[in-house]
Amino acid sequence: MKKICTLCGKEFIGCSWETECYSCKKKQHIGRQQENIRSGEDDDTFSSDGIFCPWCGEFFEDDLYDTFDDVYEEGEHEQTCPECGKKFNLTVNVSYSYETERLDNDE
Repeated sequence: MKKICTLCGKEFIGCSWETECYSCKKKQHIGRQQENIRSGEDDDTFSSDGIFCPWCGEFFEDDLYDTFDDVYEEGEHEQTCPECGKKFNLTVNVSYSYETERLDNDE
């Protein structure tokens, strides 16, 4: 069902109960997580969309990953936040998935 996002005004396809597009929902979620980190209310920094500084809550998406070392290597890596200058440990989890497809059998 085509709808208009109540936040950005762009058209999106969504379910009848949805009022915001995916992009706006993602921004809201990141904003809530940042507020919780900054207030000390919650220290959950898990994200598959980017990297949160556990000190200042700054969020870094993939276009800003070059500010960090070893961001594509699985494991734990000590980092320094370019915003607040504090050090933190970044744990990178790499996941693989596989899919197969039949080929024509010429035999």
